[in-house]
Amino acid sequence: NAAISACEKVGKWQKALQLFSAVVQSNLQSDIITFNAAISACEKGGAWIEALHLFGLIAQKHVKSNTISFSAAISACAKDGQWKEALELLRAMAQNEVECQMTTTFCAAISSCVKGGEWNVALQLFGVMKQAKAALHTIVYNATISACEQGGHWEKAFQLVSLMAQSKLELDVITYSSVISVCEKGGEWEKGLHFFDEMTRSKVESNTIIFSSTISACEKGAEWHKALDLLGMAAEKRVELDMVACSSAISACEKGSEWSTALHLVSVMVQNNAEFDTIAFNAAISACGRAGAWEHALQLFSQMAHSSVELDTITVNAAISSCEKVKWEQALSLFGVVDSSRITFNAVINACEKAGQWAKALQLVSVMLQSSVDLDTTSCSNAISACEKVCKQEEALQLFHIMARANWQNFAKTVTGQLQNK
Repeated sequence: NAAISACEKVGKWQKALQLFSAVVQSNLQSDIITFNAAISACEKGGAWIEALHLFGLIAQKHVKSNTISFSAAISACAKDGQWKEALELLRAMAQNEVECQMTTTFCAAISSCVKGGEWNVALQLFGVMKQAKAALHTIVYNATISACEQGGHWEKAFQLVSLMAQSKLELDVITYSSVISVCEKGGEWEKGLHFFDEMTRSKVESNTIIFSSTISACEKGAEWHKALDLLGMAAEKRVELDMVACSSAISACEKGSEWSTALHLVSVMVQNNAEFDTIAFNAAISACGRAGAWEHALQLFSQMAHSSVELDTITVNAAISSCEKVKWEQALSLFGVVDSSRITFNAVINACEKAGQWAKALQLVSVMLQSSVDLDTTSCSNAISACEKVCKQEEALQLFHIMARANWQNFAKTVTGQLQNK
């Protein structure tokens, strides 16, 4: 027992299992201390399957399990998100009338539900703890706020933070990280900044995740100046930012129509040899396009195509949009790089319309009709406009009749207005 406990304390769960096997093979009488030490060793090593196997052997060996046995097994389940097994163990505790240390055991069960994506069950367990007037420590609140983050319940998360303050519990870096992430996902950028400022005043050390979540919250609110302030603060604190933060800052500038600033951020990232991911590339290409820097956008697209980073529809759409006003040939060459969406078709048709390439525009409309991509008013309006520029009246009317037969809402009104203006 002492040897297995020593292995448990230093994280040697495989060695603990070897010793446990030696006990069985030697026909020595295993007691609950033997089992608990071995289960705890597996729990600390993240070996939940082995932990549950050992727990199952307790009854087979006619040994009575206790609070420590159940708690260690539930904690093992929590580390791998095995929420169903954790709940079964909780039920077994109640059925066997084993004393439950709610703060520890239920917290582990809540964590298992959060990791398993069962945020609703996690909130229910917290409710049970509250009704039972169990001691609710910071670690319990943190796990429950994480559940709120998963479920997008930002109001509930704020209530929990308020309860922590009323109970005079200290908010730590995990608390702030979770609640700011809730704000970011819920589009509550002002509240996200509030919690970030509160964290700074409380002298809680921030980290990469917190900066990324706060900058992402600013991006959703197009608060580019706040995003830039946070970038500067991270640099001062020597917090290394990830691609999520950098991409969000670029997108914040783009949404705030600060395209030159976004372009500057892209340049800084390139100079620092930053390894762009798909999201970062997309944000950068889109920002370049809006800033009118189509050559830079295409350069980034080319860099992305020759790297291991995966291209997606957003990438192609952003690249096409960046050059649709000045380089229709480039826009057309990008078409078909990935499966095209309606936005992709519309961007290329728009490029053809601006260049007076009516035949290409009609060809693209034809492809749309033959494929599963739905035409919309933008598609046909741009194609009709391309025909109008070179006096192709028959083609324009043909497109109009196609749309009329489809009986699409508002299309007749849109096109009639265009024809009257001509």
